[in-house]
Amino acid sequence: AFSVMAIDGANEPPEEVCIKGKTTEGLVPVWSGCWIHPHTKLKNGLDLVHILLIVYICIMVPIRVGLDVPATGPAYVWEICVDLFFLVDILLNFIHYDDT
Repeated sequence: AFSVMAIDGANEPPEEVCIKGKTTEGLVPVWSGCWIHPHTKLKNGLDLVHILLIVYICIMVPIRVGLDVPATGPAYVWEICVDLFFLVDILLNFIHYDDT
């Protein structure tokens, strides 16, 4: 859920309105239930990493399965890290965070 909180600590926010996650002066978006704010460079960077890893998986899975080429050494460690990245992503998306 998205709500608005005044920067100056006042109980009531100024009259400006925060629409669709975009802040106006004097307001800060407060997100409840999110681990990473969806409108940050960090989230954009993670989305880019997701895309790159999905492309990697789309290329490597058919090679590994179709040509029976197992991952060994550093490639094996890399693929375990890719799997762990997606596992952590799934866990963070389904675990509800409540800051109240």
